[in-house]
Amino acid sequence: MKEDVILKIDRFDKEKGRWTQKYNVPRHKGLTVLDALIYIHENLDETLTMDYNCRAGRCGTCGVMRDGKPALACETLIKEHHDEVSVSPKSHHETIKDLMCFDPDAWEVRKKILEEAPFTQKEKGLVKILPHQLERFHKLDVCIECGLCQSACPNLKQKGWVGPMHGVYIAKLDAHPNDAVDRAELMHKVGVAGCNTNFACQRNCPKNIPITRDALIPEKEKWNSKNNTFARIARRMKRKN
Repeated sequence: MKEDVILKIDRFDKEKGRWTQKYNVPRHKGLTVLDALIYIHENLDETLTMDYNCRAGRCGTCGVMRDGKPALACETLIKEHHDEVSVSPKSHHETIKDLMCFDPDAWEVRKKILEEAPFTQKEKGLVKILPHQLERFHKLDVCIECGLCQSACPNLKQKGWVGPMHGVYIAKLDAHPNDAVDRAELMHKVGVAGCNTNFACQRNCPKNIPITRDALIPEKEKWNSKNNTFARIARRMKRKN
């Protein structure tokens, strides 16, 4: 095992453009990608720019592409057999500088969701909710909105699809047992038909949220059951009988 690991970093500056730079970082047990990036910034190159906060996988700000795959830098170990690790900014995001990036459409999408279908209580005041009724809601509520599912999605923007991160938020509101709004139509409006349920978002979620299974597919099925031609015919025949 080599004493150092090489970090190959895709860098960006508005004036310089894009380039790739390599750094040698000393290994130690438990070394994460974020540890290595901080070492580079503090000891080798203070111009290297990245985004991080909690260092504990809670805030989601240190998301990067590690060897082409979305990952939280603070939770991603550099293992003994890794001689070189490639790090680049998240895909489907706009780069500000080096590894610091953002999604320019994220808050506009969230604003649209909240305006069109805000959380609306069925019953006001104290409401008895049993634990099993919150099971799906809790699975989706652990989302830290790191945007890695957006980076993993091969269908983002197709047919207007705003992406799995927003799909999880819509489905989470829908899953609350005291919510009165059906958001299947909203999910369709934000382009979920562009999702081909390839499970890439689910496989790359650092919090292991069953995004495709528990967020996207149920909302698709609800919309299809209401708008499918055969379903409409069946409902009409049922009413006639």
